[in-house]
Formats: sequence, structure tokens, C-alpha cells
Amino acid sequence: MIAHGSLCREEQGVGDAIAVIVAGILIGNRGPQDAMSDLTQRYVFGFWQLVDEILNSVLFFLIGLEVLVVGFAPAFAWLSLASIPLALFARYLAVAVPVLVLRARQKFAAGTITVLTWGGLRGGISIALALSLPEVAEKPALLAATYAVVVFTIIIQGLNLRAVVERLTYPLRRNAWHVWFLSPLARIGHARRRR
Repeated sequence: MIAHGSLCREEQGVGDAIAVIVAGILIGNRGPQDAMSDLTQRYVFGFWQLVDEILNSVLFFLIGLEVLVVGFAPAFAWLSLASIPLALFARYLAVAVPVLVLRARQKFAAGTITVLTWGGLRGGISIALALSLPEVAEKPALLAATYAVVVFTIIIQGLNLRAVVERLTYPLRRNAWHVWFLSPLARIGHARRRR
């Protein structure tokens, strides 16, 4: 299949990267169903899930080390704080416009835009892109803004996503704002008390 795809790629003038991506999508979507038993699928997907977790751990460990190496000037504090609502607003627009356009054809659950906006976590790719910038005068400012957004999304959005979904799922629930704001803090406090 890949050999045939290579011939088609040459005839169509498509780049190597696009051909490999298309082959990966086709094999990845059809391969498990057609060529793997349930037990093989469980082992293969379990292996790759473990590799994914290990690589994510290494990535965030290296990101943490990079924070120690890259010095953040206090002059960029205002930019860091301003970048958080800007990133949330951009995510809101990127989610709201397609959902509102598609609402004429498809029904969405209440709170879809809010959950997709709040759940738009940013992480390793954003920091890797900021770190890969050439050494220009704007790089420290962009790094500071990127780190601020990533730390906010991991700590604040990541810890509160469940509470946001619960709040939207059970709107009449008593003390929902208590759950939304304090549930991550309560979990952290509970974990400390258990030690």
C-alpha cells in the first residue's frame, strides 16, 4: 500500500511529508480493525499510551529545567498577565464561530463553547515553538508570555475543568461556585493532610 502510495505521490507531485501523513492515517485507522486481534490491539495501544505518558513526563521535566535556564525579566510581567486573557479570548473565538455556524445543522449540548474554550489546554508544543525562535530581541518577551499562558492553562484550567463541566451539567446544584473555585484547592489540601 505504501509503495503504491509512493507512485501516486510522484504522479500527483505531493511532498514526502504529506504522503507519509496520509499513509499513517490510513494504516492507523484501518490497521487495528483489519489486522489485529482484540488482545493485540490492547497490547499495542497500551504500549503506545505508556510511551506517550513517558515522553510527556520528560517533556514537562525539560520545560521545568528550561525555566531555570531562561531568565524572565520582571519587565515582562505585564505582558505575561495580558497574554492569558488574550489567549482565552482567541480560543473562545476559534471555538464559538464554528459552533455558531454549525448550530444550524447540528445540535450541540449546552455549555459546549464554554467547555471547549476552558479545556483548550496549551503545553509542550507552544513552549517548543517559542524556544525554537531565532535569537531576536522579541524572543524573551514571547517566551515569558508563552510560559505564563502554559502555566495558567495547566494549573488553573487543568485543575478546574472538571468543576466547570459539573457546573454546566448540574446548573441548579447548590454551592456550585464553591465546587468551581475551591475543588482544586480542597484536593490539594486533602492530599497534604493525608501525608
